[in-house]
Amino acid sequence: MKRKEPEIKLTLPAIKARINRKLLIDGQMMKRARGKQKQALGEFYVMDIRTHDLVRKDVDLEKFAREIAALKPFEGVEPLA
Repeated sequence: MKRKEPEIKLTLPAIKARINRKLLIDGQMMKRARGKQKQALGEFYVMDIRTHDLVRKDVDLEKFAREIAALKPFEGVEPLA
């Protein structure tokens, strides 16, 4: 059986907001790397907002959002421009 494509595509700001609402409970926040940071951290990374420690780097938005239940099975992420 073929896997069905998600029916609803969320924009980048919408998925970032959902992820950050979930992470805030644990005192964390997902950020987007700029400039030279991208080489070391990947495009998106998660930081602890109290200690400023790196929690996770090279975050795949859709996979991570599903992992923390920020996306429903019928939702997907719009491709990055």
